[in-house]
Amino acid sequence: MNEIESAIVYRLLSIKGVGRATANKLLGRLAGNGSRLADLVADSCNSSALNGLLNREQIGQLFIAKDRIADQVQKVIADEGGFLTWADERYPKQLIETLRDNAPPILSYKGNLNLLASRSVGFCGSRKASERGLETARDCAEQIASTDIAIVSGNAAGVDTAAHFTALNSNGSTIIVLPEGILRFRIRSDLRKVWDWSRVLVISEFEPGITWNSGNAMQRNLTIIGLSDVMIVVEAGEEGGTMACGISTLNLRRPLFAPVYSGMPESAAGNQILIEKGAKPLLRSKSTGRAKLDALLEQLSTSSETYLNSEYQRRLSFL
Repeated sequence: MNEIESAIVYRLLSIKGVGRATANKLLGRLAGNGSRLADLVADSCNSSALNGLLNREQIGQLFIAKDRIADQVQKVIADEGGFLTWADERYPKQLIETLRDNAPPILSYKGNLNLLASRSVGFCGSRKASERGLETARDCAEQIASTDIAIVSGNAAGVDTAAHFTALNSNGSTIIVLPEGILRFRIRSDLRKVWDWSRVLVISEFEPGITWNSGNAMQRNLTIIGLSDVMIVVEAGEEGGTMACGISTLNLRRPLFAPVYSGMPESAAGNQILIEKGAKPLLRSKSTGRAKLDALLEQLSTSSETYLNSEYQRRLSFL
C-alpha cells in the first residue's frame, strides 16, 4: 500500500464516530469493485463506496491534503517500513478469522514480512515473572524455534523479551507486536546481540507516532492472539493483563496452554484458573526436565490447516 492510501486509513480511524468495523467495510467495498482509496480523493463526495459509512463532515476530515499522519507515514517508508490493510492479500488470514470486524484495518511493519505466513506460537506472561517462569518461557521458545515455527510476543520486559531473545538465539524467527506506533520502536538492549532483521518482523496496528497506553497494550494482546496458531500463557496472576490475555484467548476459541510445574510461585496462580476454564496444562518431562510440547505441536498443525482451508474469502463475505 502506498503512502497516500496508508495516510487515508489512519486518518479515517482518527475521525470521531469511525471505528475498525467501518474502516474494514470501506476497504472491503473498494476491494470488491477493484478501486483504491486514492481513487476516492478526486471524487470523494460522490463515491458510492462511502454511502452509509461516512457523513459529509467525516468525509471532509478524511481528505485533508497534508497533516501529521501523512508526515508519520512518510517517516515509516523512509525507514524501510511499509503498510498492509485488511484487504491486502498478504494480510494475515488468521487475524481476520479470530478478530473478525475488530481486526486492525491497517498494520505498519518493518522486517521480514514473509513471517506472517509462518506457523506461529504466541507468548504472554508477566513483566515480573519469576526465574522459574522465565526458564519455562526460554525452554518452550527454544524447542519451538528449532521446528521453524515463529514466536509471537509483545516486546515487554520479562516473558516477552525472554521469548524473543531465545527464538533469535536459537536461529529461529520472531514477530514483535507493539502496543504503540512503529516510529516509537527501538531494539531492546537485551536483544541487540542476537538481532537479525531477516528473522524479525515488527508490526503495529496503531498510528505510527502514537505513544504507549494501557488500552493499546490490551488491544495489542488481542492481535498477538489473532496472529498465533497456539498461545502459551507462562505466568498469569489471578488478575491483571496476563490473566486477561488468557481469558481473551479462550473467549476467542484459540488453543491455550498454561505451564504447570512444582514450586510454582504465587505470580502463576492464574495458570490453574485458566486450566479450569479450558486451557490445556503444559507439563514437564520427568526424564528431561523440559516442557512436553507434543500436544501443543499437534494442536498447532490442526490450527494451521484450518486457516489454510477456510477463511480468506470471508473478509468480503461478511460485508
